[in-house]
Amino acid sequence: VASYAYTDSKYTRSNITGIALDGTEEPTQGKYQYGVPLNLASFWADYNLPSAALRGVGVSAGSRFVGGSWGDNVNSFKVPGATLFDGALHYDFSGDSGVLHGARLQINAANIGNRTYVASCYATDGCYYGAKLTVYGTMRYRW
Repeated sequence: VASYAYTDSKYTRSNITGIALDGTEEPTQGKYQYGVPLNLASFWADYNLPSAALRGVGVSAGSRFVGGSWGDNVNSFKVPGATLFDGALHYDFSGDSGVLHGARLQINAANIGNRTYVASCYATDGCYYGAKLTVYGTMRYRW
């Protein structure tokens, strides 16, 4: 699965002003909205192992790209983009004829490289870091 989004999000009409990084007051009209990256892309692949001995085991891997965005309403500084890598390991109990038929266990890891990055800003003194390495498990049951 792959996706791409281009978001051209500008203030077309505005009488609001903002303070730029250098301290000057500037209009927001014609500027990009802060925290909205122009480009987003992702890719995710899932593979179930064909071996009879490993029946039900699957692996997944993917990457996410979040392009750079402006850090304030007057576009006085830019937040750099980031590419992150994710993965998963899952086991599907569909081969089981008992009570577990329809169950699936999965372990996911997001930001596998544990990359430190700025996710977004809303002003010169207000930025947020993105999530560090996150590992979580899920179980689903379909009947």
